Amino acid sequence: MTSTDRDEIVAVTVRYCWALDQRRFEDLDQVFAADAVADYGSDARYVGPGQVGAFCAGVVKAMEIDRSQHLVANHQVEITGDTATCRSQYQSHYVLRPAAGSAKPRVMDIGGSYLDALARTEDGWRITGRVARGTWSLGDAPHGAPAAAGGESTAFVVAGWIDVEPDNRDRLMTAAQEMALAASELEEGSLDYLVAADPRTAGRVRVYSRWRSEGDFRGHMDTLHVAAFRRALAEAQVTGRHLRRYVVSEETPALAFALPVTAAGAGS
Repeated sequence: MTSTDRDEIVAVTVRYCWALDQRRFEDLDQVFAADAVADYGSDARYVGPGQVGAFCAGVVKAMEIDRSQHLVANHQVEITGDTATCRSQYQSHYVLRPAAGSAKPRVMDIGGSYLDALARTEDGWRITGRVARGTWSLGDAPHGAPAAAGGESTAFVVAGWIDVEPDNRDRLMTAAQEMALAASELEEGSLDYLVAADPRTAGRVRVYSRWRSEGDFRGHMDTLHVAAFRRALAEAQVTGRHLRRYVVSEETPALAFALPVTAAGAGS
């Protein structure tokens, strides 16, 4: 390991920030390898600088970002020959276009972490894999995104299914159940976490989880039990998936008029 290697790796992470803030998404080919995989959480995974750039441009449009400033720091770099890992923390400040009927810009701050895998190429160090996770947010919500008091994200549900080779489903279910149990016991923000083998579709695993806030879910994605599940998922040979997030804007009792309510069951 040399200081030059470390400096160049840190420079790659900084280059990403400049590309986003200057809206020069084409410069991301100086950040990511051609086959790099960027994981932005939930079902947001993109391959190559072109897809990453399109995703980032879409975020700018969807959030109605007028100006932004991305800062990255606290780099922990480990280099082994021509490969490396880099863990860093980021803070993003956004100036959003004013809400309808207002002349005052809205502001929003988001903080989180990057975990990058890198490789030395003929053009210098490039990111081959990135896991980006937000852990907190403050300020005004983008248009169409409800926010709870204090600026925290509202509760939401992650639900859907993952298909794997049928012969591998039982092993994956074991890992999935261990992950769900660990989340339920160790993570305060995990309100419900269920996984089940679909009885109608061979190889399909159904997933349902409910979270107190988006920050809690993002923190969940950085845990050791999720890392173990990801390894099991890779070995199970994924053939398809459909996972979606659903924002919870209101919660009311279900079947209130269809089921008898006892003292023990009151309020359920």
